[in-house]
Amino acid sequence: IRYVREKTKTDVDMRVGVHTGTVIGGVLGQKRWQYDVWSTDVTLANKMEAGGIPGRVHISQSTFDCLKGEFEVEPGEGGTRCDYLREKSIVTYLVIVPKQPVNKNGINGVKLSLTSSHGNSPQLINTKECNGSIHTTCTTPDENEELDTRVSADYSH
Repeated sequence: IRYVREKTKTDVDMRVGVHTGTVIGGVLGQKRWQYDVWSTDVTLANKMEAGGIPGRVHISQSTFDCLKGEFEVEPGEGGTRCDYLREKSIVTYLVIVPKQPVNKNGINGVKLSLTSSHGNSPQLINTKECNGSIHTTCTTPDENEELDTRVSADYSH
């Protein structure tokens, strides 16, 4: 957030809330399709943002568990700012700083999600479980071109 402020010379501030969990996703509508996701975990992710602090990243216990110590955190006390978090006794944290510098492949070499340069192309995603939750990592842009070709060939039959 600080980086965006400095680069754009704009006084922008935002709250970021992150929760790791499960969702049900689907397409709604007959004429104009809209993709949506539902679950109590989606609601909790929304409340993590609502109970956050401008300029900070507010995470749930399940997200903290999946990070495996990659970031330093402090108590988030989200329940003091959001009734839902207080009523559900949700433990929250605020991210301080990465323990190690982020490189082009992500923290400690773990690949971060990337967007394909082909906006409407299918993208293959690798998943691995973490404490009952799913982590996703996408292929790199160079790999996407090869995958787009293979996926297009698979769907052209």
